[in-house]
Amino acid sequence: MKQLDQALGMGLRGAATEAPRRTALLMGAGGRLGERMLDQLLGQTAYDKVFAWSRQPISGTVLKLVCVEAPDALQADDVYCVVGSADDHLRRTEVYHTVSEDAVLDLARRVLANGAQRFILITPISAFSQPAALHNKLQNVAELELAALPFETLLVVRPSTWGMGRKEEGWFARMVRGAIDQITHTMVGKRNMPMTAQRVAEVTVAQAVAAGRGLTILEPDQLLADAVALADEEKQEARAS
Repeated sequence: MKQLDQALGMGLRGAATEAPRRTALLMGAGGRLGERMLDQLLGQTAYDKVFAWSRQPISGTVLKLVCVEAPDALQADDVYCVVGSADDHLRRTEVYHTVSEDAVLDLARRVLANGAQRFILITPISAFSQPAALHNKLQNVAELELAALPFETLLVVRPSTWGMGRKEEGWFARMVRGAIDQITHTMVGKRNMPMTAQRVAEVTVAQAVAAGRGLTILEPDQLLADAVALADEEKQEARAS
């Protein structure tokens, strides 16, 4: 992938640190992946402000974080939209909205009208799904309509749900999980190897910051390759320090 090759030349973590700082809006922070996305955005030096769509005003002292009750309340350069469900809500993140697939297009139009330049859609898929693309790897009419909107950049990220919901487990649970992983790996192959929500968030934000103009789609296998590249970079940084 051209953008990733360019980013690796500068380092995935610092691909856009020399560019002018931008603002980011996160829609769908209510859930494990959304929570990890918020953490990554707050730690990303490319952004000097991070807006999060919330159900109510939140008072706090988190640097850079501004909670908004409407997605188009404040103008943001880059908009991240994490598709989830009510079942994905965590008690500690229930103040934030989840975003359903049906709501994505309307939300995209609203933030576009408010001046957003880049839209990043994160839509987890089942490891066992084999969706057929309608056109240019876009999988449904809503994605086709989203791609037709005049965003400068559209990044569609499709992480596998396999592995994203994992919590700390005891030895027996880990043993059972290992057996399940072996069976799942045999059925779905390397294309859908498990990735934690933390890793998905790290790769997504790094790729979004480095993305060029136009449409880019990251399938599970590309996300895994990018995660390996990011892990290698972390090891090199650790050795150098």
